[in-house]
Amino acid sequence: MSEQSVDIYRELVGINRDAHLPALASALGNHASVLARVERATDAVPFSQRSVDLFGDLADRNRDTYLHSAAISLQNHGQILTQADRAADAAPFSQRSVDLFRELADRNRDLFPDYAQSVMTLGWVLAECDRDAEAITYMVKGFMLCQLLPEHAQGLLDAAKDLLRIAYAQEPAAVAREFRAETGGDVPSWIAEPPAPPE
Repeated sequence: MSEQSVDIYRELVGINRDAHLPALASALGNHASVLARVERATDAVPFSQRSVDLFGDLADRNRDTYLHSAAISLQNHGQILTQADRAADAAPFSQRSVDLFRELADRNRDLFPDYAQSVMTLGWVLAECDRDAEAITYMVKGFMLCQLLPEHAQGLLDAAKDLLRIAYAQEPAAVAREFRAETGGDVPSWIAEPPAPPE
């Protein structure tokens, strides 16, 4: 079904590019996500990349309307590249998504959870490409941001804690050092607990 949507919107773009290009960009991203969910991340990469390219073009022409979609496409592409064992290629996309989400959150507080999630995602991507010191920095920062989230977004805080638990199990001294630098205090006791099992 998602591949059919891509084909349909490609045809419509051929008829009226301006009217249907945003829908094509979304359909490409959705199809990439579907492929990644069924462990076909390598197949998903070209679709995800094309979504990034199209939303980037749209944001260049109408920043206010499409910047959020561009940021989401960058974050998703970084995740898909990482799942395809290309974390080193993913890092610049994830970093760019953080930059855009920060800009968006500065203008609209409702988008602060998206910014917090992008910081957490960057930490995970950096860990996957063995940039451990940078990864821990972003994981701790992501945790601190998630503590500021409204109650309805507290699921992100649990995810941030699990990332830190995994990092602490592998690099306890580095996590403790970064946590102290960020908060002025020692790591909390929960950080030594095992992460929650996947659902």
